[in-house]
Amino acid sequence: MNYILREKYESVKYSDVQMQLIIDIVKESKDALKILELITDSTKTKNNPNVNGITKGDIISYLRKEYKEDFSKHACNNAINLLNGPGLIYFKENLRGKAYQLTIRGAELVIKMRKMGILGRSIKDEN
Repeated sequence: MNYILREKYESVKYSDVQMQLIIDIVKESKDALKILELITDSTKTKNNPNVNGITKGDIISYLRKEYKEDFSKHACNNAINLLNGPGLIYFKENLRGKAYQLTIRGAELVIKMRKMGILGRSIKDEN
């Protein structure tokens, strides 16, 4: 169902009010913000064509290692559902499972959040 809706409404742009509402929601969830940064770094771009997304297991292991938290699968599922609801991310099946990447809307949101200073350039560059 998500795939059908994404295909149908892929070219629909968010209004400024909708974009701000989504930014406020993502900003309030510390887990969703970290996961959004990880998915942004793992999305295929012109500058980085060799990446193919990030799996849920990779997200959990990275956040457990880097932030030394007891990051659970339940928290990861909630944050991914929060990002998937407004169509910011999507997944492709690969050999290791579902690999998450940004949608066009998600990329627009990340650009706006970076301009506002909410997101940094890259989560991997922080360490």
